[in-house]
Formats: sequence, structure tokens, C-alpha cells
Amino acid sequence: MNGDSLSLRSRWLGHHMRELRDQRGLTIKYVAAYLGVDYSAVKRFEHGQHAFTREQVVALMDVYHEFDPHDRDRLLHLAQAVWQSHAQPDFDGAIPDEALADLLWLESEAIKIQHYSPVGIPELLHSAEYAERHAHATSDKDVLPDLIAARTRMSEQRSQLIRRQPNPVQLQVALHECALRHKTGGERVWSGQLEHLRQVATLPNVHMHVLPADAPQPLDLRSAFTLFTLPQPSPAQVVHIEYLGGRLFLEGRGAADHLRAFERLRYAALESSASASFITELANQLSTTSGR
Repeated sequence: MNGDSLSLRSRWLGHHMRELRDQRGLTIKYVAAYLGVDYSAVKRFEHGQHAFTREQVVALMDVYHEFDPHDRDRLLHLAQAVWQSHAQPDFDGAIPDEALADLLWLESEAIKIQHYSPVGIPELLHSAEYAERHAHATSDKDVLPDLIAARTRMSEQRSQLIRRQPNPVQLQVALHECALRHKTGGERVWSGQLEHLRQVATLPNVHMHVLPADAPQPLDLRSAFTLFTLPQPSPAQVVHIEYLGGRLFLEGRGAADHLRAFERLRYAALESSASASFITELANQLSTTSGR
């Protein structure tokens, strides 16, 4: 990304570095002189509007007396993420903005991911064939095949997070029954997607819960959301909500409210074993009706 691109990563890094400066009682003017940059550059960096180099971040940690090895490594890791281009080579053209780049970064960094979906299957749980159909279905008609292929590769790589070794992400999913009955991609593709869900549900780091159609529904939850639990120095939890035309990221109280909401959903949903049986029964019914 360029030095003026605003993202969650740059905002978090700037906020944390500003806190360190305040703890040392140093002024922006002093820091700017120490680094040999303009006053405005430091101010923009602390507001997440400008990216400093790795060397500048190291120099700042030194002057702020941040010498804890773990904290330094985490800050440098975050600083490196700030400089990653949103047009990653592996997904050329598939990541159009910093909001999606932030989402991919949150997925890769998260210790735990909790997802609620009332109508669709989260991309982390897409089968390979369903991912391709989904890329076609969510793209404009004039999108080139290369871009469709790039979006499919991106989706497939995202789905590998749950099998990442040695530390696969802990995944908790609450799926409304409607999400499991919407046969996207045709019966054959959808049957394969259900089988993929059944297999993923057997992984020890995955806990899948189906919310039956007749179960009590929380009235304040009408859209999908994903809750990320992150290591320090990032905020402990961040919520992602996708809407028509954009993405919303919530921290603090917003994240806490969604965590409580997710726990209500899990309480109303079937247990993991019963949910797995529910998915298996749907897959069997589909195989029977399609003559497979």
C-alpha cells in the first residue's frame, strides 16, 4: 500500500505508538526532530494516515523504551502488515480496497473466529467448487475470467486457515437453518458443499451450531457478523459486518455487544453433535432426491 493509505492496521499501530509516546511524556515536536521528519508526518502516523518504515518504528520503540521482546515483535509484525500492498500478487485484482485487505489480515491473525450467518455459508467454509460458483455469482457479468480465478484462489486460501498448522484458528459458527437450505450453485455443487461442512465439523478446532427455523430468534440480529479475537497489541476483539457497498469494523462496546449476542445464538442453537447430524441428514435428503 502507499504511505497515505488508511486501514485498521495503520490506525492501530499509530494509536499504540501514540500511547507509548504519551507514557514517556514526549512531544510530537521532539519525536519529529529525533526521526528527522516533519511534525505533520508524526501526527499523521499516529492517526493512521501515514505509514512509517520499519526502521522508523524501531527507532521510535527505542526512544519510547519499549524493550520487551514480545511487544517489539508484535509491533514490528503490525508495522510490516501496514506496508503490505492491498494488491497482493497471489490475488492480483481480487482485493479492491483496504477494507477487504483488513478483513483478510484479521482472519490470518485471529486466535478465534466466531461467525453468525442467517442466510449464507461463510467463505472460510466454502468447498473448492462452491467457492468458484460463489465467485461467479457475486461478480459482474463483464468481469474477466482471470479475476474470477483470482477470487476463487483467494477464497480457497482463506478456507485453509482452519487447517493451518501448528496453530489452526479456533472457529465457532452459528448457521441459521435457512443458510443450509438455500441450494446455491445447483444440487450437485450444493450437495458437495454440505458434505464439506459435515467433514469440517469433525475437526477439533471447529464448533458448528445450527439454529433451527423454529428456534427462538434474537430480534436484534438481522445480519451476518464475524467476531475476531486477536493477540496484543491489537484490540482484543473486533467485529466485521459486511453491508451493501462497504464493510464495518467495530471495537470496544460494539465488539462486546456482538460477543454477548453470539453466546445467545449458541444457546438457542443445536449442540455441535446434533448440528453435525442435522447437516448430514440434509446432505442425505439431497442425495436421495437428486438420485445420487
